[in-house]
Amino acid sequence: QDNPAAGQMTGKSRADLEAIVELIKEHGLSSGGGGGGEGRPAVFVLGNTGAGKSLFINFLAGRNIVQRQREDEDGAVDLKPIVDVEDPLDGFKVGHAMDSETKHLHRYLDDARSLVVFDTPGFGDTQGTTIDIANSIAVSSTIRACSSVRFVVLVEADALGHA
Repeated sequence: QDNPAAGQMTGKSRADLEAIVELIKEHGLSSGGGGGGEGRPAVFVLGNTGAGKSLFINFLAGRNIVQRQREDEDGAVDLKPIVDVEDPLDGFKVGHAMDSETKHLHRYLDDARSLVVFDTPGFGDTQGTTIDIANSIAVSSTIRACSSVRFVVLVEADALGHA
C-alpha cells in the first residue's frame, strides 16, 4: 500500500514515473547514451513553444524559408503572414498551431561546421509535466555527453513588446 508520508509514491505518481522511464528508454538515454552528442561540440536551441527553434535550425541547414498566408479550416486567409520552410529537415517540422510541434530532443548534424545542433521542446510546452521531466532528463544527459556546449536562446518579438 502506498504511504506518501513514509516517502513512497502514490499510484498516480508511480504511473507518471513509469511513463518517464518509458520516454527515457524511447529516446535511447537509459543506458547512459547522450542522445547523439557523444564527444561532439554542440549547440542547443532553446526558447518558448512557438519561438522559432525548428525554423532557425532549418535556416542553419540551408533550407528555403518562405513567408506565406495561412488559411483557417473554412478557407479564410489569416491577415498575419507566417514564416515556414518549403522542405523541412526530417523531424524539424515547423508548427503554426497552439500545440507543440517538437515533442522531444532532435539533432541535426552540421558537418560543415563540425557540430551537432539540438532542437529542444519549448518552455511552456503543451504536453504536460511528465513529458517536461523526461525531456529535461534527455537534455541534461545529452549536455553531459557533448565535448562542449553553446546555447542559442530564441525570444519572440512579441515577448519583448514588439508586435
